[in-house]
Amino acid sequence: MTITTIGLDGDDTLWHNEKSFREAEQHFVQLLENCADKETIENVLFSTISRNIGLYGYGFKPFTLSMIEAANLICKRTIPSHLIKEILSLGRGMMEQPVKLIDNVVEILETLHKNYRLLLVSKGDLVEQARKLAKSGLADYFDRIEIVSHKDKAVYEELLKRNGLNAKNFVMVGNSLKSDVLPALAAGTFAVYIPYEITWIHEMADEPYNHEGYFKVEKIALLPPLVQAISSQNNGVA
Repeated sequence: MTITTIGLDGDDTLWHNEKSFREAEQHFVQLLENCADKETIENVLFSTISRNIGLYGYGFKPFTLSMIEAANLICKRTIPSHLIKEILSLGRGMMEQPVKLIDNVVEILETLHKNYRLLLVSKGDLVEQARKLAKSGLADYFDRIEIVSHKDKAVYEELLKRNGLNAKNFVMVGNSLKSDVLPALAAGTFAVYIPYEITWIHEMADEPYNHEGYFKVEKIALLPPLVQAISSQNNGVA
């Protein structure tokens, strides 16, 4: 059985994303430097974001809401209105910024699109992810767009079923071990890990070195020959 379909994550796999959050966090610390020290601000923001993931999900809007909540806690529930305005402006700036593609993404998608069915499998807010895709200019390379609120084994199993795919004909590619690799492997597919220069702590996990379906490349430019090799290796699988 050969690889017929490739699933690709969006954030930090096709375009830069995590850098925007890190830059916003630094700006947030500067906004509140008169209320608390840097470590306190960072810790309160992190704990607030962590607490809200289950309720708000992932993306710029949930992050903005968590910044406002954290600022209110840091300022002892007396947050000045001008700070709320600046935090909202910071969040809006994140949403309105241009999408910056990872190096060589266009060329690689051009190559892969000729030989495989491509699915965008992106996690986060529907409106935000759709906006990023539109700004990226990459939509025409994909045969189907799958935007999900989270990624686990059940989500990948449903994705395979919905698209009429056998697990061994599919490989998932992304920068997150927790979201793109481990649950895809659990669903029986192949998975390729492409590390990004920054990893959000909530996406950290141990590499499944001993899993026969797990592969790793350091950059997306190396993906086409790897997928071809996986497909060749997979030909003997019934």
